[in-house]
Amino acid sequence: MYIHHVAIALFISVLSSCASVTQAPLTVQTFQPAFNSTLTEQPASSTSESEKIPSATSTISPNAGTPMPDWKGVPVMPGALKGETKAFGYMYWVNATVKEVETYYLEQMDLAGWPLVKETAVLSWYGRGTLMQFKREYSNEFIDIILVVDTDDNSMMVAIKKYIYNP
Repeated sequence: MYIHHVAIALFISVLSSCASVTQAPLTVQTFQPAFNSTLTEQPASSTSESEKIPSATSTISPNAGTPMPDWKGVPVMPGALKGETKAFGYMYWVNATVKEVETYYLEQMDLAGWPLVKETAVLSWYGRGTLMQFKREYSNEFIDIILVVDTDDNSMMVAIKKYIYNP
């Protein structure tokens, strides 16, 4: 019986301590939009639907400039049309076959001490292509060269990436 009274007293003290705790109300801020969007109906134009659809005629970037002769010691194939530095490395376009580009890089990279360690098919945002991976001997430096043919105009996009692999 005594334990029963102690348990009830403990329960009542816990409940009474909870009642004395008050919470401050949360403040709520209302933000006004910085702009109001409205839709305005435009009159129909005489432009046909086929004229409105952009055509995919070439993968050559309109921002690309004159290609470099090499990028960080990696040769750019002679005859390159346009080139541009990207966040990942360097990209250029050339009118050549996959076999011509592969042969060029196999020869040039081997002469520079970068033997081919891997070649595989890839799927890029430009289309299907080939990844050629070269590794400097006795080093953890790699160069990836990705070749992708644009099926619309048969131009070749070549991307070069140079990096150090630390496993």
